[in-house]
Amino acid sequence: MASVLKSATQSRGSDFPQAVVFNVEDVQIRAREYLQQVQQEAAEVLSAAKGEAVKIREQAKVDGLAQSQHLMEQNVEKAAQQLSDKRCKTAIAACEATVQGLAEETTKWLALWRDQTIELAARIAEKILRREASNNEETLRVWM
Repeated sequence: MASVLKSATQSRGSDFPQAVVFNVEDVQIRAREYLQQVQQEAAEVLSAAKGEAVKIREQAKVDGLAQSQHLMEQNVEKAAQQLSDKRCKTAIAACEATVQGLAEETTKWLALWRDQTIELAARIAEKILRREASNNEETLRVWM
């Protein structure tokens, strides 16, 4: 066991100054213990920092996914709206053309039926007149 005497350091407690004896092994043991304590504290700080980094990384991942999902939803909605608008314009144009065609065909059909109805009414009237003329001449005179 090695010990060192220091002349500048004196112990107190007596009237006469006395030299203090230092044990080098004690100092080494205390230094090792202090080093271990500092290393343990550093390991705890490092562990806490790693845990915080994991939490931050996970939160950033969640935030990034939420933001990207929101952007994707906006893009999909925008694309769907554009596609819907395009299809609606096409459908509206087709409907307008169909309605116009139906209107034209309805006008033609009504004109045809009007003409056919007038012709049919004239034929019916002609037959009634012939029958009435052959059966009763008095009715014919009244009509004339």
